[in-house]
Amino acid sequence: MFGKKCSLCGGKLNSDMICTECGLDNTKSDKNYRINQSDCDHMPLTHVHDKDNGKNSMHVPKRKTESNKKSKERKKMPDDIFGENRPEIDSSAKWGYRMNGQGSKKKFGQPDPESRKKKGLGIVIGVVIAAGVISTLYGTYKNEIKYMANYMLKDARFETPEDPAIRYLYAAREIPEEGENADYELGTGHYIVGFEIPEGVYTITPESETDSLDVDDSENQIYIYEENGEKMKDIRLYKGAVLTLECEKKMRLHTENAQETESVGMNAQTNPLTETITAKGEKTLTAGEDFAPGIYDMSLVSGGDVNVDIYDEDGDEEDYHCLTSDGLYGETFHYLVLPKDATIELEEDTKIKLVPTEKIESTDYQGFFEKF
Repeated sequence: MFGKKCSLCGGKLNSDMICTECGLDNTKSDKNYRINQSDCDHMPLTHVHDKDNGKNSMHVPKRKTESNKKSKERKKMPDDIFGENRPEIDSSAKWGYRMNGQGSKKKFGQPDPESRKKKGLGIVIGVVIAAGVISTLYGTYKNEIKYMANYMLKDARFETPEDPAIRYLYAAREIPEEGENADYELGTGHYIVGFEIPEGVYTITPESETDSLDVDDSENQIYIYEENGEKMKDIRLYKGAVLTLECEKKMRLHTENAQETESVGMNAQTNPLTETITAKGEKTLTAGEDFAPGIYDMSLVSGGDVNVDIYDEDGDEEDYHCLTSDGLYGETFHYLVLPKDATIELEEDTKIKLVPTEKIESTDYQGFFEKF
């Protein structure tokens, strides 16, 4: 057996064809000893081994056909689920099909170019129409819109805009350009237009950056507040309006078209109150209890701050004023209207004096605040 070697390990064979290295009997046929071979070598990779009566046998899954595509676990959909209204599926669409309310067939999916154009054109037309409507409304009511926006944001902005179209939007009339020249120097207090100063278009000049003016004209719906330390122009004061100034010393008013100056103060009444009220120390005075309701010129004689609260008939705060020890708002408040239940609060060591204003417009003290 010279030259013969073990078919398993390549070792030497003895005379009986037995490998001296591994002991393999090389007399057996290679068909029974398939080295590095398997019965599965020629089978598909998807085959499996089943147990059949304890014996191993191979099973190759059948290839799926039309008859066995559905799994046993999957329930078959009834053929008549849609009845006569079975929809047709558009194979070109990506999202399947749907049915309308009448049961008719309607394909859907990606819109065709024509419908896409129509839809886009519809959107453009809608935008153009909306823009046109908004533009028309704004063009017609732009001042009203600005006025309302300013009115709602007045507290946030703290000052009203200078645009006359907004400030005087609802004025019932224009103040005539022709008139007389007039100049005034006024301190802190209320001034009724047509009663103490004539109607006109004013330029008002403050002396301090903290000086402020407030115009309240309910008849013409004019409400102006300014505090900027600069000359304020085109301040239109109509008859019946209330100009309120708060200043450290004086504010200068100038107009070149004062109206009916001869009638200013003609309807003034003599104040029915004559008693001067003096109070000092930390306390709160109430109109109707500690002094008579009415119209006064209040002066801070000495000491700390004075706070004045005025309430309406429902008890809600209607107005507020103060004089401070630093003189920021002056030392006297002119034409201070104190209806019933108004309070004056004094700090410790404060002394004030209430002197009845000589000439007044009316004794309807609560009605005065209807101008606001």
